[in-house]
Amino acid sequence: MSNDTIPAKLLTYFLIMKNYLEYSKDDVENEFTKYIRPYCCFTYSGRSALYLVYKSLRMKKGEIITTPLTCSAAIFPILYCGLKPKFADIDPETYNILPDAINETISKNTKAVQVIHLAGNPCEMKAIKEICEDHKLLLIEDCAQAFGAEYEGKNVGTFGDISCFSFSKPPFGIRGGMITSKEKNVISNIKNYQNKFLSCVPISILGRDFERLPFKILKNLRPLKYDNYRSDFETFLFKPSKLLSSIAMFRLRNFHNILEHYIQNGLLLTEEFSNLAGIKLQKDTKNSKRVFTKFMLETDKNCIDVIKRLRERNIYATHLTTENGGLYQQRFDLHPLYNLVTKNCKNYLHLHDRIITLPISHNMNKNEIKYYKEQLDNILNRGEN
Repeated sequence: MSNDTIPAKLLTYFLIMKNYLEYSKDDVENEFTKYIRPYCCFTYSGRSALYLVYKSLRMKKGEIITTPLTCSAAIFPILYCGLKPKFADIDPETYNILPDAINETISKNTKAVQVIHLAGNPCEMKAIKEICEDHKLLLIEDCAQAFGAEYEGKNVGTFGDISCFSFSKPPFGIRGGMITSKEKNVISNIKNYQNKFLSCVPISILGRDFERLPFKILKNLRPLKYDNYRSDFETFLFKPSKLLSSIAMFRLRNFHNILEHYIQNGLLLTEEFSNLAGIKLQKDTKNSKRVFTKFMLETDKNCIDVIKRLRERNIYATHLTTENGGLYQQRFDLHPLYNLVTKNCKNYLHLHDRIITLPISHNMNKNEIKYYKEQLDNILNRGEN
């Protein structure tokens, strides 16, 4: 039997994993405390982390100020917990939420601010933290795309009252999430709620997980208008298994080199694209260290057409997300599931249909980067089909 056959690959995969099944959820949490904060809760996904945060806070109603330039996965947990997202506009250069816009959006119904460090680029946390302290608002950091990023010499995830991470993003690339806080009782409350969930029992085939929710849980879910969003619920209702914990431990202990390569390749892409006509690159936040888990830019043309043409050239560009197999996420005011107000977000409305995310990886080479530039130049400036 050839070593390239699926049975041989599966056997190799499970033999490797057998050596790592000694770790538990507690081990992952203890390991993660070395990087961010002393109290952690390991979750089934980054989306699950946000959901558990809002559930544990027991807010019956109120508004959560956040950014509209994000994928729907960051907004869905707010809605599902009975809260209302209220969008504050973004900086047209860094693509992150503007502190001044947060200040203007606060009302008597505001309960918290959820910032998102988009594409590994930190938000202006000093100003945002001061605003939250002045108005006695919870500050929640969504660091799903920004593990390892820094603002004014401090890791993102250390500014908020509660911070959430995703292991599905670089430098990890697996399932899982993490909630951190400096307050032990906050994490204890979250874990008490998480303990009501069942452990996931994934059947892993070549790196992909397949799970089935018990019927008793499924039938009690609030009905969804669109069946392809069922997966949004599934990530909330599991806690990590021993297998997932063991994979996460392995990745946590081996992420440093991968992360550095993402940063190096992001800087190479920035240098190569800096003088390309027809685009404007996402700008780094001042006094920050960006980790380039995504490489985003603004074009003069509609992003849908450009993305399709890049894909014809085997460049797997996306918009904000690839969720549910889609390449493009509709604006939130036009989205069939959300239909959220964005009229006060002029920068967001201008940028949304101009944003493109180019593929970036830790092992890409200079020839790939030059090919990206050449093909984008052909599409934007030379009129090639």
